[in-house]
Amino acid sequence: MRIAICDDQDQFRKAIYENLMKYRDIYCPEENWEVEEFEDGTVLIADDDKRDLYFLDLDMPAMDGIQVADGLRKKWGECNLIIMTSHVERMKEGFKVNAFRFMTKPVQYDEMEEGINTFRNSNVGYEELVLHMYGTPYKILQRDLRYICKESGDTVIYVKDMKFRSEKSMEDWEKQLNENLFFRCHKGFIVNVRFVEEVNENAELDNGEIIPVSRRKKAAFKEKVREYDLNNGI
Repeated sequence: MRIAICDDQDQFRKAIYENLMKYRDIYCPEENWEVEEFEDGTVLIADDDKRDLYFLDLDMPAMDGIQVADGLRKKWGECNLIIMTSHVERMKEGFKVNAFRFMTKPVQYDEMEEGINTFRNSNVGYEELVLHMYGTPYKILQRDLRYICKESGDTVIYVKDMKFRSEKSMEDWEKQLNENLFFRCHKGFIVNVRFVEEVNENAELDNGEIIPVSRRKKAAFKEKVREYDLNNGI
């Protein structure tokens, strides 16, 4: 996971970093977290790498957290933002930029733990895959992968309006993909439940595509879709 901390005060950036590392060591020590610190919002906005999660101080001299958040959204579109402030009365400003969480400074570990848990539960699939098309590598988030199917001895990965071929087996993909997001509904198909609109005899995706579902897996597949919808407020 890639995280940015933007705060003009070094001691607060350090405290947030230490709390993040404590969380990772407890809950997901096997994951590689890249945490970068910024003391100036203009530098963060100019940076060419999008992060999975942003911690933004609301009260900074050159550009405050709301302005930074607005700049990030204009550049990247949807972003996961946590607004931090010691002035509780200003928290409502965070709604203007659709921040999903607010934290009071100095940020305590318990509050950090709760916030990261909320983020991880509602943002599954941010793990990156590297797929290739005609020798060119593409970094793809798992959540953007629609489905994988077997085709002429290979597996074909459908991502938005692109498709990639791979020599990996369905079993290899099943092991690699996030189990909270993907389900093998048929021997020849692994589907991202995020895109499933309805499950009857088959599965209908949000773009109208129809994916076959084996009879013996139908009940478990329906439950997986229902569980995802409940956890993500759908």
